[in-house]
Amino acid sequence: MAAWDTWVKDWETARDLLVAKGGRVVHFEVAPPATAKEVLEVEKTIGKPLPASFKRVVTQFSKEVNIHVRSVDKSIIPQTLRTLFFRGEMFLIWSLEEVVYLEQERQTMLERSEGERLLDPWRHVCILQTCANGDDLVFDESSCCPEAIRFLSIKHAKGNGYLLAENFEDLIHRMTLLALPGYDDNCWLPFAKDSTSMLDPHCENARIWREWLGFQPSTK
Repeated sequence: MAAWDTWVKDWETARDLLVAKGGRVVHFEVAPPATAKEVLEVEKTIGKPLPASFKRVVTQFSKEVNIHVRSVDKSIIPQTLRTLFFRGEMFLIWSLEEVVYLEQERQTMLERSEGERLLDPWRHVCILQTCANGDDLVFDESSCCPEAIRFLSIKHAKGNGYLLAENFEDLIHRMTLLALPGYDDNCWLPFAKDSTSMLDPHCENARIWREWLGFQPSTK
C-alpha cells in the first residue's frame, strides 16, 4: 500500500469534522497525476531534476492539491487550543506547474540581489510553496539529505530554518496526521520541538488538537 492511499480519506474526514464545528470549505481539490512528459518539461524549464519524493507523489498520486477549510467562528475553539494555534484551519497546497513560477522567481530574486548575504539560504533550494506572508517551504538541496523540507523566512520568523520533514512524501504524511495545520510557522510550530526535530504528529499538542477535532486518522 502506498502512503497516499489513505490521504484523501483522512483529508475528507478532517474536513467534515471541522465543518461540523462551524468551518467553511474554501477549496478541496485533488487533481489527477502528472504524466512523465509533464515532469520532464518542468525539469527542462527549471534546469534541474525535481526531488525524487516529489516526482513520485505527483506522478503516482496528484500533480496539484488545493485544500482550505476555514474556521468561521474562532470562539468555538477552546482557549487552551487558541493559545497554541494562530487559527483553527485546514490548509494544504502543492502544484507541479507552480514549481516553475516559484523557481523563476527565486532565480530572479538572487540575480537582482547578487552578493546579498541575507539571501544565502535561498541559493541552494527548490521552492515548494510560498506562504501568504512571503515565507517559503523549500527542498533543501544543500543539506546531507537533499530532499529535506525546510521553512525559510526572509523576515526571520520564529520558524526560520526549521527542518519539517525528511522529504515531500514524509511532509504530507506528517501534515495528514496533524489534520493539515497549514504552512505558516505559527500553525505548525506547536508540533515542532526544535529546529531539527521535524514535525511531530505524536506530540502532546498534536494529541490535544486531534482530540478536540475528533480526528482519528487511518494513515499510520
